[in-house]
Amino acid sequence: MKGHYFLLPLMIIFMSLNPQEGKTWGNIGHRIVGQIAEDFLTNNTKRKIRKIVSNENLADLSNWPDLIKSDPSFSYSYPWHYVSIPEGSTYQESPKNPEGDIVKAINDLKKILINEKLPAKERRNALAFLVHFIGDIHQPLHVGVAEDKGGNALALKWFGQNTNLHAIWDEKLIEQENLSYTEYSQFLERRFKDEKKSCHDLDINLWIKEAMDLRPLVYSYKALVETNGGKNWEYNYKYKTRDALNLQLFRSGFRLAEFLNKNL
Repeated sequence: MKGHYFLLPLMIIFMSLNPQEGKTWGNIGHRIVGQIAEDFLTNNTKRKIRKIVSNENLADLSNWPDLIKSDPSFSYSYPWHYVSIPEGSTYQESPKNPEGDIVKAINDLKKILINEKLPAKERRNALAFLVHFIGDIHQPLHVGVAEDKGGNALALKWFGQNTNLHAIWDEKLIEQENLSYTEYSQFLERRFKDEKKSCHDLDINLWIKEAMDLRPLVYSYKALVETNGGKNWEYNYKYKTRDALNLQLFRSGFRLAEFLNKNL
């Protein structure tokens, strides 16, 4: 969907694209998050969402914030997809991007979503951003370090194709499962059905800590690439990271549902 439907107050000044942003979970990953969330919405929340978005579901909305990157009038939103936090620091302690970040965006967008006095299109766009960003904040390299631009500056070959570490986490690992987003979401809901009790917490600081705690695993590719001339490192890396990546996808979808059930 194109066009500039709204301006978010106090958040549109001096916005510009930062190269750390990346593509964010990829199309399949975001649809997985949206579908899992849809499956855990209460009937009351679903009715309220229908009033805002009519016939769109959360999976439909999930990739809109990436699609609008081709529209310069939405350039203010580019820095909202990530946050840079130095190793050993916290979000509270780290320098803040004056153009905004994913944490500020989630908090500000929630205020728009819950304001029933605002136009439906404004609330619809806020909802689409929230679906996307609650997915992004669970991708470890969207809570990354500025030095390597959230893994975008780390060039790698993935099964012979030129790519980078960020794209591997956004897309490559997910695509290799060779599942549709509906098949993948159903798999995750079965796989992590006993994890729901541990996923209820809606504290963004916890989400950030979980993502940062995965940094040693994310960067473990270095040792694998150096071993045996880098041969077959991709298979080993996929094996090592699969459970963590899948849990992050499930957490983000389930928490998105909890977030909407609580706030709508």
